[in-house]
Amino acid sequence: MPQTQITEAVCHTYIQAGVLLVMIDEIHRLNPRTTGGAHTADLLKDLSERILATFVYAGINVTDTPLFAGTRGPQLA
Repeated sequence: MPQTQITEAVCHTYIQAGVLLVMIDEIHRLNPRTTGGAHTADLLKDLSERILATFVYAGINVTDTPLFAGTRGPQLA
C-alpha cells in the first residue's frame, strides 16, 4: 500500500474507533533535519490535524534535541 492509503486507513480507523488520545513516546529520537525524520514529523503533523484526538509526545530532554529547530521546529513546539 502507498503511504497515502496507509494514512487514510489509520485516520479512518482511529475516527471510527473514537480514539481521543494518542501517545507517542521516544519523541527525542525524532530528528527533523534528516529525510526520514522530516517525513515522520510531517506525518505526525498530518495525523494530528486529521484525527480528532489529543496527541501527547513524551521524550527525554526534548529541548536539547533538534526537534524544535529548523522550519518544522516551531510547528512541533
